[in-house]
Amino acid sequence: MIKIVTVVMKELRDQGKAVILIEHNMDLIRELSDHIYVLDSGEMLAEGEPREVLARRDVVEAYLGE
Repeated sequence: MIKIVTVVMKELRDQGKAVILIEHNMDLIRELSDHIYVLDSGEMLAEGEPREVLARRDVVEAYLGE
């Protein structure tokens, strides 16, 4: 299933389409996203480029449980 989602999302991105994806798979988010929003208990915790946001300690602690 993830393989199909990945292919479709990449095709849409290549066509210049904007897509909203709600996902918990960090590898998939890193591969497909240009911009992400991270919520924690319904509150905005962070937003920006995946590599920057996912490197933040507060995001790691809140979202990934580390």
